[in-house]
Amino acid sequence: MRSPVNVRRFRAPWILVLALLAALPLPAKDAKPDPAKEKQVLQAVEAWKRAVIAKDRAALEEVFHSDLAYGHTTGEVLGKAESIDRVVNSPNSYESIEYHPASIRIYGKVAVVVTKIDFHLVKQETRTVAALSGIDVWISGAHGWQLLARQITRPPQPQP
Repeated sequence: MRSPVNVRRFRAPWILVLALLAALPLPAKDAKPDPAKEKQVLQAVEAWKRAVIAKDRAALEEVFHSDLAYGHTTGEVLGKAESIDRVVNSPNSYESIEYHPASIRIYGKVAVVVTKIDFHLVKQETRTVAALSGIDVWISGAHGWQLLARQITRPPQPQP
């Protein structure tokens, strides 16, 4: 009998593959501008930001899809329960989160967002900003728009 797949063993590139596969039912050329859905996705992003800042487990349960795959800059890919625990139990606190979507593509009930995210946090009483880039996949269902997949990475540093 094979052992279950350990999500933590996945590496960052695989989350991108999963995110793209989620959008496969419709080819890229079929992405349609939909201002109403884009607004709903951004409202879901705001709910996620509030939940992270407040370390609100119940709100994170609502905003994260049950099949969440969250790829971190460390290469870890966490599921829903692990992602929620990581936020709620973190010794760090978030003062604010700035979400700068470069593009939002709507594929029916799936939204792919290319974004930059600035996490303003306090680590051991020191304020810092983690400026990251990423791709989010949001899916609309019975619970509204939920985060299905995220891959975040540090942008390349300029070479001296």
